[in-house]
Amino acid sequence: MNLRRIWLEPEPASQTIAVGESFELPSSAFHHVAHVTRLSVGDVFEGINGSDVALELQLIEVDKKSAVVKVIETRKLPTPGEPRIHLAFAVSKWEVTESVIEKSVELGVSAFQPLLTANSFVKKPNDISEARVDRWQRIVRSATVQSARGSLMELLPPKNLAEFLQTVHQDGQAACLFAYEGVCPQDIRSTLADLLKSKPSRLWALVGSEGGFSDSEVERIRSFQLTPATMGPQILRAETACLAILSVIKYETGNMR
Repeated sequence: MNLRRIWLEPEPASQTIAVGESFELPSSAFHHVAHVTRLSVGDVFEGINGSDVALELQLIEVDKKSAVVKVIETRKLPTPGEPRIHLAFAVSKWEVTESVIEKSVELGVSAFQPLLTANSFVKKPNDISEARVDRWQRIVRSATVQSARGSLMELLPPKNLAEFLQTVHQDGQAACLFAYEGVCPQDIRSTLADLLKSKPSRLWALVGSEGGFSDSEVERIRSFQLTPATMGPQILRAETACLAILSVIKYETGNMR
């Protein structure tokens, strides 16, 4: 049975409750149940809270300000396999970045790193407001529910390219796949195969914004022994490049089975 899924704020009640027990819904979930989906007493839905377990819940009591549910069953949700896929994306226009964040969740990305580069839409960390980050978090939660995955994608604080490269360079368990829009001899698939030989636990995909990376940035990336890899002769939009490279990684690492 395909149940409606609703986000539960990850509070202790929804994290530790056992089958057969009941609890009061958090306020945001109550609003969704009572005023958006308009469920009735006796209706069953699935609650997701960012853990690897989904709760099958039955609405047993509802009034104007609260609702109580009973846990009927639990099920294990899929969590990203190894290597964990991370995406470093040079921040593009807000609507593009939001789309990339949403699709990253759906494709099993574990962490999203906003990058500040020569061609990024914003240049300073303060250009990304707390309200913007809150909106991104809501997109992550919504996509988590939609895709029924068992963990929240982590939104990392913005970094400039140099900081990011240094971080990855110092991480002995990480590898990085650099998607380049210019001419280069290696393609994504062969470069990825080489990177996977070291069996990294974290695999970064590095993607530029509209306009790609500047020549000096490409040289800086090369200086960290990251080989540019082409995705073909066509110039892809930033969001298309992200979807393509994440899909290739997911397929080649066996995470589409």
